[in-house]
Amino acid sequence: MKGNLIIALNRQYGSGGKEVGVKLAKSLGIKIYDSEIPELAAKKSGIRKDYFEKVDEKPTDSFLYALAMNTFSMTSTMNPLDHALSNDRLFNIQAEVIRELAAKESFVLVGRCGEYILRDEPNCIRIYICAPIEKRVERISKLYNISEKEALKKINSVDKKRESY
Repeated sequence: MKGNLIIALNRQYGSGGKEVGVKLAKSLGIKIYDSEIPELAAKKSGIRKDYFEKVDEKPTDSFLYALAMNTFSMTSTMNPLDHALSNDRLFNIQAEVIRELAAKESFVLVGRCGEYILRDEPNCIRIYICAPIEKRVERISKLYNISEKEALKKINSVDKKRESY
C-alpha cells in the first residue's frame, strides 16, 4: 500500500466505538486521534481550544453570537467582521489539521467527520460502529452510573446533536 493508512471510525453514542478504535490503533501500532484534534487546531490557528470543543455543542454561525462570545483569535487584529468564528470556519481549520495528519502518518480517527473530510483519501478505511438501543442504554447507564431512563435521554440528546452536525 502506498501512503498512510487512515481509519475513519464513526459510531453511535454508547456503542463502544471509541474503545474499538483504541484497540484497533493499539493492535496496528498507530496513533489514535479524537479529542486531540481541537488542541492541534488551536495550536495551528491561534484560536482558543475551547471554541473548537464547543463547535458542535451550540450554533456559532451568527455574527452577534460571535461578538457576544468574543470568539476572535488572540493573535490577530480585533476586526469582528473578519474574525467572527462560524461553525464552518472552525470545522475547516480542524479539517485542515486532519488532512495534514493524513499526509504524514497512519492513524485511527474517531468521529470528527473523518469519513467526509478524508473522502478523497485512497488509503482511508471508513468504519461505522453501531449497537441496538437497549445495549447502548445499558452501557451508558453502567458507564456513568445513571438510570436507564437518564441514559436514554442522554443518548437521544447526543444522537440529535450529531445528526445536526
